[in-house]
Amino acid sequence: MVYVKDVMILAPQRCAPGDSECYITTNTLQALSQIGYGLREYGIKPLEPMLFKNVTFGQGLIKLEFPRMRIVGAKDCKVGDIKLNFAQSTMSITLECPVKITGKYKFNGNIYFYETSHEGNYVIKSDNIRTTITFQIDTIHGANGKRYWKLNVLEYVYEPQETLHIQLGNLFTGEVSKESPYFSPATGDWWPSVAKIAEPVASAAVGGLHGYLEAFYQHVPLEQLSNQILPRPIYDPRAQSIADLECFSFGSVSDLL
Repeated sequence: MVYVKDVMILAPQRCAPGDSECYITTNTLQALSQIGYGLREYGIKPLEPMLFKNVTFGQGLIKLEFPRMRIVGAKDCKVGDIKLNFAQSTMSITLECPVKITGKYKFNGNIYFYETSHEGNYVIKSDNIRTTITFQIDTIHGANGKRYWKLNVLEYVYEPQETLHIQLGNLFTGEVSKESPYFSPATGDWWPSVAKIAEPVASAAVGGLHGYLEAFYQHVPLEQLSNQILPRPIYDPRAQSIADLECFSFGSVSDLL
């Protein structure tokens, strides 16, 4: 286990010969330390900012659409944990990141039995959102005959560790936290309700991270990834970010997996 409390640090730069878990964890941490800046040596663009188009959420009589979405915070992410399970071919990664999401929204649906529609600017932010993603690992052979890792998202969970601020123009403004939940205050079951609204945002961000790690693993042969510590990534603040990623439209998390 690797735990980072206050700042992003890299795993120990020495691994015992044959300790594949140590080498893979160290190399993965080094790659994750650059998600806000990209990996220039592999041509991998940063996740700061992430730009999306037409992210939509539909459930029942409600449709919430984000024609444009800008997410920042990746450069300040901290790796909380990386767990490898070779027997089950899985890897789970826990990240804690500040998040600020801005753009425009369109809302159509029923509020208190009244048909209504709104559109305007929105801001969603939190100083710390903890996200744990579990990947299925497949080993594939490249055109060069070497083995590489390919990742598939099995599941993910996310929850703010600090207050979540939500402002949807003149439709809704509020703060949500465990201490003073806005949703379902009688039962204290606050997060599942909020998560339904935040789901398109989380899915978009998880998709961006999945693409970043997938690109890294497909550039580094498994024999190299698991047997040597790669050179430290090259910091390049001028690198262009990932932009205009795929649209997401779904009614539940199961549509993404």
